[in-house]
Amino acid sequence: MEKGLWLFVAQDIIFRTLIELHQLKGEEGDKWLSDFEAELIRDTKDLVPQGLGMEDEIAGYESMIGYIQYLFGGVRRKIAKKPEGQ
Repeated sequence: MEKGLWLFVAQDIIFRTLIELHQLKGEEGDKWLSDFEAELIRDTKDLVPQGLGMEDEIAGYESMIGYIQYLFGGVRRKIAKKPEGQ
């Protein structure tokens, strides 16, 4: 349970940080967010440990990419719902 709570808190911190950075970028915020997401997805190749079987490696990549897309999708939904100027 403790690890689940830590993950929830870390995820909320990531959401809030990405939203604030998006706002700081102003008109370039949407482009920056998309570019950053794409960069993280490209970099997943460096995160999967060496020596895994092909199936485990593919599952690892798919899991990481899915989580990145989940996080950024959530950030975009929160940004879309946020009133202008907040």
